[in-house]
Amino acid sequence: MLISGHSIYGDQKYGTRGNGKQITLWAYKLKITHPVTKEEKEFISIPEKIGSWKILEDIEIK
Repeated sequence: MLISGHSIYGDQKYGTRGNGKQITLWAYKLKITHPVTKEEKEFISIPEKIGSWKILEDIEIK
């Protein structure tokens, strides 16, 4: 999916949101298939809502 006109929060080169902040890019869910066993694995990780991640304070992530 390509979303045009929405920079990554904290992007100093191409964006204007979060000027002076750390880039806020996170894959909260990763699903892979094990190459040998073919078992599907899913990993979920949500960043702590501090620093640049405070932008998530009002968002409920399931």
